[in-house]
Amino acid sequence: MSIPLGDGDLCGYLKPTTRRDTATLLEEWAYNQPWHSETQRRHAYHGFLHYYNHHRSHGALGWATPAQTLNQLTRDNLPEDHT
Repeated sequence: MSIPLGDGDLCGYLKPTTRRDTATLLEEWAYNQPWHSETQRRHAYHGFLHYYNHHRSHGALGWATPAQTLNQLTRDNLPEDHT
């Protein structure tokens, strides 16, 4: 997951996905709590990305995490500490 810079050059089928990713970032990370510094916010962002990809289940993936799905698709593609 990444923060989109704009949707001007995205294909039509990617726009809903980009909007959903942005909404998830806003709901679960950016507006989840007040940030007291840019450093605090930045550290929390990296932590959220780890949580999002390795611990948060996704309905579109059959309630698996992206890391679990990738690991199943590529067989041992990720380091052991991320399984």
